[in-house]
Amino acid sequence: MKKYLELFKTMFVLSAFTFGGGYVIVSLMQKEFVEKKKWISEEEMLDLIAIAQSAPGPIAVNASIAIGYKIAKVGGIICCVLATILPPFLIMVVIWYASQWIHLPASFDQLMKGMEIGVCALIVNVVYDMQKKFDKKVFAYIICVATIVLTGIFNVSIPIVLLLWILCGLLVRKKLC
Repeated sequence: MKKYLELFKTMFVLSAFTFGGGYVIVSLMQKEFVEKKKWISEEEMLDLIAIAQSAPGPIAVNASIAIGYKIAKVGGIICCVLATILPPFLIMVVIWYASQWIHLPASFDQLMKGMEIGVCALIVNVVYDMQKKFDKKVFAYIICVATIVLTGIFNVSIPIVLLLWILCGLLVRKKLC
């Protein structure tokens, strides 16, 4: 029971005080569960993130499912998912009620734009941290750059890029075997 409460509290705090979406919270999950609590190894965390990215749905929820199961099986899933979705839900309810009576000034939009810049910096930090864990092989860098180009410039959807890399991996493996 103590493990469930600790898991719920940790995920709730991460979800409540993280701005910027799934990839930002995933980086904070990594710091919390791998570096601070040491409940998951770095390699396991990378595997869990890969699973979370490939599953349909929001990455924060997918990552919380994977981490919850790894740490405390089905009870961990329930704790992590509830703790992940509850804070944004409560914040949206409060904002909705407040917006019925308060008209937000234009400076609020500027504040949100500033937060977007901070979120971009956090995402770049996540990508940088993840690339340090790659083998220093040229092929890994080619995949990273090609993925950025395909998704960022040519607007190819991430599932299609993922399928492309799976196909490439299978072809490379078949030639090597």
